[in-house]
Amino acid sequence: MAAFQETVDSLTPTEWWRLDALSGSVMASSATGGTDGTHFPEAEFGRPSPVETDPSSWAMGKGVGIATAPAPAMNWSYGGFLFTNPAADAFLLCRSGQLGLGGGNFIVWDAGQGRIRGHAANGATSIELSFFAEPATWYWVMLSRNGTVVNFYINELLADQDVAFDSGAMAGGWVNGGQFIPDGTWKVGCGGDTGNFANGGDGIDEPMVFDYPLNLAQSTLIYESAINAILLNAASNVIPTAIADGADEPDPIQFPFRHNWADDLIERISFKTDISQAISGPEEAKQARPKPRREIELNQMLRDNSERRALRAKLWANQHVKWFIPILEDREIIASLSSGATSIPVTTACKDYEVGGFVQIRQLNNAGQITKSETIEILSFDGNSVEPLTPTENDYAGHAEVCPARRGYINVSSPRGQTAEVEDLVITARLLAEDEKTTPNRITAFTPAEIYKDYEVFKESTWQPNDWSEQREYDIERDVVEADSESGVFGLESDTPGAQESFSYRIWIKGRELNASFLGWYYERAGAFKYLWVPSMQRDFEPVSISTNHVTVVDHAYSENYVLADARRYIVFVYNNASMVYRKVTGFQISGANEVLTLDANAPTLTNLRSLSLLKFCRLDADTLEIAKRTDDLWVYQWRFRELLESPD
Repeated sequence: MAAFQETVDSLTPTEWWRLDALSGSVMASSATGGTDGTHFPEAEFGRPSPVETDPSSWAMGKGVGIATAPAPAMNWSYGGFLFTNPAADAFLLCRSGQLGLGGGNFIVWDAGQGRIRGHAANGATSIELSFFAEPATWYWVMLSRNGTVVNFYINELLADQDVAFDSGAMAGGWVNGGQFIPDGTWKVGCGGDTGNFANGGDGIDEPMVFDYPLNLAQSTLIYESAINAILLNAASNVIPTAIADGADEPDPIQFPFRHNWADDLIERISFKTDISQAISGPEEAKQARPKPRREIELNQMLRDNSERRALRAKLWANQHVKWFIPILEDREIIASLSSGATSIPVTTACKDYEVGGFVQIRQLNNAGQITKSETIEILSFDGNSVEPLTPTENDYAGHAEVCPARRGYINVSSPRGQTAEVEDLVITARLLAEDEKTTPNRITAFTPAEIYKDYEVFKESTWQPNDWSEQREYDIERDVVEADSESGVFGLESDTPGAQESFSYRIWIKGRELNASFLGWYYERAGAFKYLWVPSMQRDFEPVSISTNHVTVVDHAYSENYVLADARRYIVFVYNNASMVYRKVTGFQISGANEVLTLDANAPTLTNLRSLSLLKFCRLDADTLEIAKRTDDLWVYQWRFRELLESPD
């Protein structure tokens, strides 16, 4: 393997600041014809470098420096090594832009969200790609644009991708309040228009810029040249009994799957979170799966003997191999399609189309029988068409149906015979985890409408109030142990300050775009990983009056039971216009039949007040979300919130 310096030189970066200096004000460039920059006074020199193959390599921290270097035009790549300090955000490279605003080109570690975020902008539009990363870890990161395709490489992986980036040269500015602010300077270890946002955290290294798009193999070559690989040459006494087979993996099995829409089509999306909870109640969550696993449940009707025979035979021989799974709710009908077609006219917004995924085409006759079908890998797509990797083989006319398809393994429950010919059965398909994207095309990235103490507030007005057509379930449990010596008095003991409450929430959403937005919310939650505030939206207190920073409420429930417990210190004033005002309870006192709660700020008005509710610090109770799809765009969601026994304070 070539040395790190030799490898990077061979790929001809236009800018490359190695950050090996141990003092001084010059941020030296190692690129041929590159631009030297200037170190900021707060730059921290001499941090340990992740480049293991170069013993003279060093890294730097905090706000490293600034360089007035030209931006590449249409196609480019930029990146470097970035350390994920769990306590602070960290910019790697930035050509203006900052967290929370659109525009600008930058790569940043977002400690609050636990992900590395890459932004690309051309002055008119901007996109974000991201990767959920382990804290306190060095990552090789590279953002690469090739025309309308932007790739986000992390170490040796393609972590995320956008295939519909608008044409135009790299933006040097950022959007502030709708105004584009031009800027032609590269910031290293900081962001913003003048290098005044965040910093390089506990370490960045080897930031570099290219005026062409690196592919995954080239980015991986740099990464692998920087790390030590252990190569062993030895003789083995093991006598092998396996047979090496160099044949390619067979294509997935195809079958004309349907769904009986008299029943819901079920999809389950599962993240994985490891939660450690102390005996006294506080907990810590660690994400164990950055991309979810998906499971789809189809109710298949076998309409005649030919279908029944075909499926039985395929199941007998192929339940251990991969199958093509059509995403039936994304299916649409096209008028015609000729053989040899290189463009398939379908709408793709908020659907399960992905580059590297598959598109399935089939034609039905008047009896509803499938006469032609094929499944082709997707090379690219835009909002109105899909470009297949290979041209279509068949001519389609009349009732031709097109939908995205995914690879997966299937499990079949026992078929039930309706007649000697007709059977129905449930097919559960587990889609391949390696085919999932961190930010899939079928979702819309979610931005919280309201934040309180750095955490999202779940707002019914953003989605819907709980659907009360079904009973809501509440569980109120305290962790207790039984104290019983078996010889006399017994009792219960608890080390926790109170009970944990979990409660169900159920909504239905109609419309492709709204469902994509809600899926964006769930992906942002990452299952049970991220915390949020959830107002109870019930009348937990009956306010009588207010005065400065006090509110008088009926009864003595707070003073007798909650007494400033960490999980009961926050309340929310909910108004009829859906607005909310949040307050923290800092004290209380008895006032006759009532009690007076002291707040951390002046009490808001009681006019048009809908409820004075508890504000609960929660997470999702489970890592799996089940979606019941009634039609192609009417979906029902149900999950549970679990309250924590601690708050952000």
